[in-house]
Amino acid sequence: MKRATREWVRKAEDDYEAAGELSGSSKRLHDQVCFLSQQSCEKYFKAILEEHGHLIPKSDDVDRLLWMLIPSHGTLGVFRRRLLFLNQFAVETRYPDKFARKRQAV
Repeated sequence: MKRATREWVRKAEDDYEAAGELSGSSKRLHDQVCFLSQQSCEKYFKAILEEHGHLIPKSDDVDRLLWMLIPSHGTLGVFRRRLLFLNQFAVETRYPDKFARKRQAV
């Protein structure tokens, strides 16, 4: 595994672990859990792109990243519907007019 790939994976795993910790908290941190989950997915996708020598776009759009991966990882396509759901948490829940619900965080 390339060094840059390992760095993306480490960041992705940190976000994943943080989301898991926050989801088990007694505090209502649904926005943060959803945001970190989206971020983790985004960084894992970027790790795959990095490993295969692709340029990494400065984009939070996991659907865009998915379409970049499908030619070499076609089986990821089955997750598109779930990724579109996850994609909304990249930006929307970071602002006051949109909040994630517990069900979404789970």
